[in-house]
Amino acid sequence: MVAEISEPARKTPVALEADIVVVGSGPGGLAAALAAARCGAKVALVEHFGCFGGNITVVGVEGFA
Repeated sequence: MVAEISEPARKTPVALEADIVVVGSGPGGLAAALAAARCGAKVALVEHFGCFGGNITVVGVEGFA
């Protein structure tokens, strides 16, 4: 038998509608978001830090070819 949890109904406000949500703006995330937008998708790019590049930018990795 599987346990169940019942929760009361609630309304959650929607802040943004998008076709694709990319989490993280490192090299892969930024490229994915740009490619999807160029194909006409409505894209939301979510980043924890206040800049693009992910850990490469925040940590200050040098010599990234």
